[in-house]
Amino acid sequence: MDKSLRRRRYYRRRARKPAAAAALKKYFLRLLLIFVLVCAVLGILRSDLFGLKEVTITGNELTPEAEIREALQVQRGDNVLQLDLDALEERVLAIPRIAQAEIRRVLPDGLQVEVAEYKTLVLVPYQDYFLEVGENGLILGSTTDPQQSALPLLTGLEPVTGKVGENILDGRLLEQVRELCSSLADAGVPVSEINASREENLVVVTMDGLSVWLGNKNFAEKAQVLLQILGQLGGRRGEGYLDLRVPTAPAFHIIEAKNTKNN
Repeated sequence: MDKSLRRRRYYRRRARKPAAAAALKKYFLRLLLIFVLVCAVLGILRSDLFGLKEVTITGNELTPEAEIREALQVQRGDNVLQLDLDALEERVLAIPRIAQAEIRRVLPDGLQVEVAEYKTLVLVPYQDYFLEVGENGLILGSTTDPQQSALPLLTGLEPVTGKVGENILDGRLLEQVRELCSSLADAGVPVSEINASREENLVVVTMDGLSVWLGNKNFAEKAQVLLQILGQLGGRRGEGYLDLRVPTAPAFHIIEAKNTKNN
Protein backbone atom coordinates (compact mmCIF):
# COMPACT_ATOMS: atom_id res chain seq x y z
CA MET A 1 0.00 0.00 0.00
CA ASP A 2 1.19 3.47 -0.79
CA LYS A 3 2.74 5.22 2.25
CA SER A 4 0.90 8.46 1.51
CA LEU A 5 -2.45 6.63 1.54
CA ARG A 6 -1.68 5.01 4.90
CA ARG A 7 -0.66 8.36 6.24
CA ARG A 8 -3.94 9.98 5.20
CA ARG A 9 -5.99 7.22 6.82
CA TYR A 10 -3.98 7.53 10.01
CA TYR A 11 -4.58 11.27 10.31
CA ARG A 12 -8.26 10.81 9.39
CA ARG A 13 -8.74 8.34 12.28
CA ARG A 14 -7.00 10.70 14.70
CA ALA A 15 -9.28 13.54 13.55
CA ARG A 16 -12.44 11.47 14.16
CA LYS A 17 -11.69 10.85 17.85
CA PRO A 18 -11.97 14.49 19.01
CA ALA A 19 -15.13 14.97 16.91
CA ALA A 20 -16.77 11.88 18.45
CA ALA A 21 -15.74 12.97 21.92
CA ALA A 22 -17.17 16.44 21.33
CA ALA A 23 -20.47 15.00 20.07
CA LEU A 24 -20.71 12.70 23.08
CA LYS A 25 -19.98 15.61 25.39
CA LYS A 26 -22.78 17.67 23.82
CA TYR A 27 -25.16 14.73 24.18
CA PHE A 28 -24.50 14.40 27.91
CA LEU A 29 -24.72 18.14 28.39
CA ARG A 30 -28.16 18.10 26.77
CA LEU A 31 -29.28 15.25 29.04
CA LEU A 32 -28.02 17.16 32.04
CA LEU A 33 -29.86 20.29 30.94
CA ILE A 34 -33.09 18.37 30.45
CA PHE A 35 -32.69 16.74 33.85
CA VAL A 36 -32.14 20.10 35.52
CA LEU A 37 -35.16 21.60 33.75
CA VAL A 38 -37.39 18.67 34.76
CA CYS A 39 -36.25 18.94 38.36
CA ALA A 40 -36.89 22.67 38.31
CA VAL A 41 -40.40 22.25 36.85
CA LEU A 42 -41.27 19.50 39.35
CA GLY A 43 -39.99 21.66 42.15
CA ILE A 44 -42.19 24.54 41.09
CA LEU A 45 -45.23 22.32 40.59
CA ARG A 46 -44.82 20.81 44.05
CA SER A 47 -44.09 24.09 45.75
CA ASP A 48 -46.48 26.10 47.91
CA LEU A 49 -47.17 28.32 44.91
CA PHE A 50 -49.95 25.93 43.82
CA GLY A 51 -51.24 25.20 47.32
CA LEU A 52 -55.02 25.62 47.47
CA LYS A 53 -56.03 28.87 49.15
CA GLU A 54 -59.49 29.75 47.84
CA VAL A 55 -62.60 27.86 46.64
CA THR A 56 -65.27 30.00 44.96
CA ILE A 57 -68.78 28.53 44.65
CA THR A 58 -71.50 30.02 42.43
CA GLY A 59 -74.96 28.99 41.22
CA ASN A 60 -76.23 27.58 44.52
CA GLU A 61 -79.46 29.23 45.62
CA LEU A 62 -80.85 26.60 47.99
CA THR A 63 -77.89 24.31 48.60
CA PRO A 64 -75.78 25.55 51.54
CA GLU A 65 -72.23 26.43 50.51
CA ALA A 66 -70.95 24.47 53.50
CA GLU A 67 -72.59 21.31 52.11
CA ILE A 68 -70.80 21.74 48.78
CA ARG A 69 -67.45 22.37 50.49
CA GLU A 70 -67.91 19.27 52.60
CA ALA A 71 -68.68 17.20 49.49
CA LEU A 72 -65.51 18.42 47.74
CA GLN A 73 -63.26 16.93 50.45
CA VAL A 74 -60.36 19.27 49.66
CA GLN A 75 -58.09 20.94 52.17
CA ARG A 76 -56.27 24.23 52.23
CA GLY A 77 -52.77 23.63 50.90
CA ASP A 78 -53.71 20.77 48.54
CA ASN A 79 -51.83 21.04 45.27
CA VAL A 80 -54.28 22.51 42.78
CA LEU A 81 -52.58 20.86 39.80
CA GLN A 82 -52.82 17.41 41.34
CA LEU A 83 -56.55 17.55 42.13
CA ASP A 84 -58.77 15.22 40.06
CA LEU A 85 -61.48 17.60 38.81
CA ASP A 86 -63.68 14.78 37.47
CA ALA A 87 -63.70 13.11 40.90
CA LEU A 88 -64.52 16.43 42.57
CA GLU A 89 -67.46 17.00 40.20
CA GLU A 90 -68.82 13.51 40.95
CA ARG A 91 -68.73 14.26 44.68
CA VAL A 92 -70.69 17.49 44.21
CA LEU A 93 -73.21 15.77 41.91
CA ALA A 94 -73.90 13.27 44.70
CA ILE A 95 -75.79 16.07 46.49
CA PRO A 96 -79.48 15.40 45.61
CA ARG A 97 -80.28 19.03 44.78
CA ILE A 98 -77.30 19.50 42.42
CA ALA A 99 -78.16 18.89 38.75
CA GLN A 100 -74.87 20.03 37.14
CA ALA A 101 -71.39 20.81 38.41
CA GLU A 102 -68.35 22.26 36.64
CA ILE A 103 -65.04 22.74 38.44
CA ARG A 104 -62.09 24.70 37.03
CA ARG A 105 -58.61 25.52 38.31
CA VAL A 106 -57.90 29.17 38.91
CA LEU A 107 -54.11 29.24 38.87
CA PRO A 108 -52.06 29.44 40.83
CA ASP A 109 -54.01 28.58 44.01
CA GLY A 110 -57.78 28.55 43.47
CA LEU A 111 -60.78 26.46 42.43
CA GLN A 112 -63.97 27.72 40.76
CA VAL A 113 -67.07 25.57 41.44
CA GLU A 114 -70.16 26.36 39.36
CA VAL A 115 -73.36 24.42 40.02
CA ALA A 116 -76.95 24.28 38.79
CA GLU A 117 -79.75 22.99 41.00
CA TYR A 118 -82.84 20.90 40.38
CA LYS A 119 -86.06 22.84 40.79
CA THR A 120 -88.63 21.65 43.30
CA LEU A 121 -91.48 19.98 41.41
CA VAL A 122 -94.08 19.18 44.09
CA LEU A 123 -94.54 18.98 47.84
CA VAL A 124 -95.39 15.69 49.54
CA PRO A 125 -97.13 15.76 52.93
CA TYR A 126 -95.16 13.74 55.48
CA GLN A 127 -95.77 13.69 59.23
CA ASP A 128 -95.82 17.34 60.39
CA TYR A 129 -94.13 18.92 57.38
CA PHE A 130 -93.86 18.79 53.59
CA LEU A 131 -91.11 17.13 51.55
CA GLU A 132 -89.69 19.06 48.61
CA VAL A 133 -89.47 16.65 45.67
CA GLY A 134 -87.35 17.74 42.73
CA GLU A 135 -87.49 17.22 38.99
CA ASN A 136 -85.21 14.21 39.51
CA GLY A 137 -87.78 12.51 41.74
CA LEU A 138 -85.59 12.79 44.86
CA ILE A 139 -86.36 14.47 48.17
CA LEU A 140 -84.39 17.74 48.11
CA GLY A 141 -85.42 19.15 51.45
CA SER A 142 -88.47 19.97 53.57
CA THR A 143 -90.66 22.90 54.58
CA THR A 144 -93.36 23.62 57.12
CA ASP A 145 -95.00 26.32 54.98
CA PRO A 146 -96.43 24.96 51.70
CA GLN A 147 -97.80 28.39 50.76
CA GLN A 148 -94.31 29.85 50.58
CA SER A 149 -93.36 27.91 47.45
CA ALA A 150 -96.81 27.96 45.78
CA LEU A 151 -96.27 24.40 44.56
CA PRO A 152 -98.97 21.71 44.31
CA LEU A 153 -99.19 18.96 46.88
CA LEU A 154 -98.61 15.46 45.55
CA THR A 155 -100.74 12.90 47.37
CA GLY A 156 -101.20 9.16 46.96
CA LEU A 157 -97.55 8.29 47.65
CA GLU A 158 -95.97 6.92 50.81
CA PRO A 159 -92.34 7.99 51.45
CA VAL A 160 -90.31 5.26 53.12
CA THR A 161 -87.94 7.36 55.23
CA GLY A 162 -88.64 10.98 54.36
CA LYS A 163 -84.90 11.66 54.26
CA VAL A 164 -83.11 13.90 51.77
CA GLY A 165 -82.01 11.81 48.80
CA GLU A 166 -84.82 9.26 48.99
CA ASN A 167 -86.30 8.46 45.59
CA ILE A 168 -90.05 9.06 45.68
CA LEU A 169 -90.84 9.41 41.97
CA ASP A 170 -89.28 7.52 39.09
CA GLY A 171 -90.01 5.93 35.75
CA ARG A 172 -93.26 6.64 33.98
CA LEU A 173 -94.93 8.30 36.98
CA LEU A 174 -92.12 10.85 37.26
CA GLU A 175 -92.48 11.67 33.56
CA GLN A 176 -96.24 12.08 33.98
CA VAL A 177 -95.98 14.40 36.97
CA ARG A 178 -93.32 16.52 35.26
CA GLU A 179 -95.40 16.79 32.09
CA LEU A 180 -98.55 17.58 34.05
CA CYS A 181 -96.93 20.32 36.15
CA SER A 182 -95.36 21.89 33.06
CA SER A 183 -98.64 21.79 31.11
CA LEU A 184 -100.66 23.35 33.94
CA ALA A 185 -98.07 26.09 34.43
CA ASP A 186 -97.99 26.88 30.70
CA ALA A 187 -101.78 27.09 30.61
CA GLY A 188 -101.88 29.27 33.72
CA VAL A 189 -104.04 26.86 35.72
CA PRO A 190 -103.00 26.86 39.39
CA VAL A 191 -103.73 23.65 41.27
CA SER A 192 -103.54 22.83 44.96
CA GLU A 193 -103.19 19.06 44.70
CA ILE A 194 -102.18 16.25 42.36
CA ASN A 195 -103.31 12.79 43.37
CA ALA A 196 -101.15 10.00 41.95
CA SER A 197 -102.63 7.03 43.78
CA ARG A 198 -103.64 5.59 40.40
CA GLU A 199 -100.99 5.94 37.71
CA GLU A 200 -103.58 5.42 34.97
CA ASN A 201 -105.59 8.44 36.12
CA LEU A 202 -103.95 11.47 37.70
CA VAL A 203 -106.46 13.68 39.49
CA VAL A 204 -105.87 17.38 40.17
CA VAL A 205 -107.72 19.75 42.46
CA THR A 206 -107.76 23.37 41.33
CA MET A 207 -107.24 26.25 43.74
CA ASP A 208 -111.01 26.83 43.86
CA GLY A 209 -111.77 23.20 44.73
CA LEU A 210 -112.65 21.57 41.40
CA SER A 211 -111.58 17.93 41.05
CA VAL A 212 -110.43 17.01 37.55
CA TRP A 213 -109.73 13.53 36.19
CA LEU A 214 -106.93 13.77 33.59
CA GLY A 215 -105.97 10.20 32.75
CA ASN A 216 -102.28 9.60 32.08
CA LYS A 217 -101.34 11.40 28.84
CA ASN A 218 -101.91 14.43 26.57
CA PHE A 219 -101.77 16.80 29.54
CA ALA A 220 -100.94 19.88 27.46
CA GLU A 221 -104.15 19.53 25.45
CA LYS A 222 -106.22 18.77 28.55
CA ALA A 223 -104.81 21.77 30.43
CA GLN A 224 -106.01 24.07 27.65
CA VAL A 225 -109.47 22.50 27.70
CA LEU A 226 -109.59 22.85 31.48
CA LEU A 227 -108.70 26.53 31.20
CA GLN A 228 -111.67 27.08 28.87
CA ILE A 229 -114.12 25.15 31.05
CA LEU A 230 -113.21 26.73 34.40
CA GLY A 231 -115.05 29.94 33.61
CA GLN A 232 -118.21 28.09 32.59
CA LEU A 233 -118.83 26.13 35.78
CA GLY A 234 -119.67 29.10 37.94
CA GLY A 235 -120.51 28.01 41.47
CA ARG A 236 -121.00 24.35 40.59
CA ARG A 237 -117.39 23.32 41.20
CA GLY A 238 -118.16 21.71 44.53
CA GLU A 239 -121.07 19.66 43.20
CA GLY A 240 -118.99 17.04 41.40
CA TYR A 241 -115.87 16.40 39.32
CA LEU A 242 -114.77 17.14 35.77
CA ASP A 243 -113.75 14.17 33.63
CA LEU A 244 -111.16 15.19 31.02
CA ARG A 245 -109.72 11.76 30.30
CA VAL A 246 -111.09 12.25 26.79
CA PRO A 247 -110.41 15.95 26.08
CA THR A 248 -112.74 16.07 23.08
CA ALA A 249 -115.65 14.89 25.26
CA PRO A 250 -115.36 16.59 28.66
CA ALA A 251 -118.04 15.67 31.18
CA PHE A 252 -119.03 17.14 34.54
CA HIS A 253 -120.32 14.47 36.89
CA ILE A 254 -122.50 15.55 39.78
CA ILE A 255 -121.98 13.69 43.04
CA GLU A 256 -125.19 13.29 45.01
CA ALA A 257 -124.72 14.26 48.63
CA LYS A 258 -125.75 11.53 51.05
CA ASN A 259 -128.76 12.35 53.12
CA THR A 260 -127.79 11.68 56.71
CA LYS A 261 -130.98 13.06 58.26
CA ASN A 262 -133.57 10.72 59.72
CA ASN A 263 -136.84 10.65 57.90
